[in-house]
Amino acid sequence: MTQDRGEWRGIYTVLPDTPEFQDLGPEPQLLWFHLKLRLGAAGIDTLPAAEYVLSDATGIPPEGVRDGIAILSDRGWLRRERNVFWLRNALKFEPSRNLGNENHRKSIQSHIMGLPKLAVVNDFAAYYELDPPFPELIPSEGYRDGIPDNGRRKTEDGRRRTEDGENPPPVGDAEDIADPTGWQSEELGAWSGAQVFAAYIEYCQRRGWPPPPESQRGKLGAACKRLADANSPRQITMAMVGMGNLYPHSNGEVWDPMDLERKFTKAHAAATSSEDIQERAFAEAFLRRAG
Repeated sequence: MTQDRGEWRGIYTVLPDTPEFQDLGPEPQLLWFHLKLRLGAAGIDTLPAAEYVLSDATGIPPEGVRDGIAILSDRGWLRRERNVFWLRNALKFEPSRNLGNENHRKSIQSHIMGLPKLAVVNDFAAYYELDPPFPELIPSEGYRDGIPDNGRRKTEDGRRRTEDGENPPPVGDAEDIADPTGWQSEELGAWSGAQVFAAYIEYCQRRGWPPPPESQRGKLGAACKRLADANSPRQITMAMVGMGNLYPHSNGEVWDPMDLERKFTKAHAAATSSEDIQERAFAEAFLRRAG
């Protein structure tokens, strides 16, 4: 016997067993499930006061929700612009909808027409080959056919290609590692402060450092925002690696985003002065997700 309890969402049972999902960690996983339920069949909708709504629903503190959202965004599971959230591939694997069905397609098209005029909505439309609801908007930087590439699309033989079509020089084994965070992007401000902070937390975890205390997170978050606004993801990533070459951090001393901000130029120079260091940026910082 069935009962009408409103909308339902379908999820393939293999999802929790996939390495990509397991690598997210428990809190981002829980947030993903709640977003799947809240964003409707299309997987895109407004979610005002998201940090507090999701905190109330999951029991995760708002700071943890922000970190989890940043991780989902960094890993390519989620796109967010202002109060619009798009859970990438949610519609692609939603068994209750089929874009080959004209009625389903019209329903999704009508839904996105009612969303705020933001580039992420057009990106969603491009991804699913729908009509862009806001054609007057400039397409998102580094976003083609709804798929973020940051100038690293692949050639027919599987190698990545730069914007001008030339193959980039090889960078050791790291060239074969997926790059969902877009750390190679040279665009200033391409990362948000939350993404910089999430990258720093991941760096701490890989070094075995304790997370910063809650009392410091406001100041550290402000430093991350300034770093994000003034630098590209690649510059930030390389500077994080370079901090390990500056005294006293060369002795394994812990540093934080405020230290990084003060020593950014020297740290970036230290990371880019050696090809070996650049390879460690790939191998040690953020790209060896499965390690």
